[in-house]
Amino acid sequence: AVINSRLPYKRTKEQYQMRKKMWGAIDVNDNGYVSLSEITRGVRDVLNLGDLFDCRPAINRAYHYSRSVSKSTKKHDDDYLEFSEFRVFLQALRQFFEYYQAFDRID
Repeated sequence: AVINSRLPYKRTKEQYQMRKKMWGAIDVNDNGYVSLSEITRGVRDVLNLGDLFDCRPAINRAYHYSRSVSKSTKKHDDDYLEFSEFRVFLQALRQFFEYYQAFDRID
């Protein structure tokens, strides 16, 4: 429940504003895009989700997934995540984290 409350991926004005605020804190150099290392650090420091940070494969998968399904035209190299892809990243992060938790319980 805590993780869901900190991942504002819904299409509401309130959650959009939350995403904008988060994005500003994650994109520390304010260049409009973030690398995988910046987003990983953001999950730890901005979202303050230690459990999720410990599950780096979920972060990695969500990062690559959100970039691959983006329909926006990229202003920057494909190696970076832009704000237009951030909502999908947060939603995918939640989903991939649940998958990794389920597989971890099975092991």
